[in-house]
Parts: sequence; structure tokens; C-alpha cells
Amino acid sequence: MRPKGEIKWQSRLLFLSETLAGEPVGLERISDHEWRVSFSFVHLAVYDEKSRKLRRPPRRQPPAPEGVEVINEPIGVSPMCPV
Repeated sequence: MRPKGEIKWQSRLLFLSETLAGEPVGLERISDHEWRVSFSFVHLAVYDEKSRKLRRPPRRQPPAPEGVEVINEPIGVSPMCPV
């Protein structure tokens, strides 16, 4: 990282964070045109070469405790509750 929180990628400066100025940041290809930007084990962003933009990485759900079934479909609960 540069002193102002930027990295240089293909002759362009991309701002990530002033907090990480001077720290090593990794880039890992995740598709034909996308790169995961990481600091240590923390995924900071995804860089899209086509749009030349950084975006937030997808959120990962923590694994469910052993013996707990995770249901990833709507269960039909009304958002309104009568008072």
C-alpha cells in the first residue's frame, strides 16, 4: 500500500484505505476479470477489471453449529405483528 492508502494496479491508482497505508495487501484472481483484495485473512474488496471498480466482497455466513439445520428459504412469516 502507498502512504495515502492506494495500490497501483495496471498503471492505475486504486484507493483502499488510509488505515492500511504501508501494509502488504494481496490480490487473488477469482474469475476471468475479478480479483479478491485481502489484508491478512480479511477480504477487503473485489476489483473488477472490466468496470475498473472496487466493490465490497460477498458476505459469508458463519458455519452453523453441529446438529443445527440451516434453512435458506423463506418460511412465510409476516413482517407485521398485530399489537
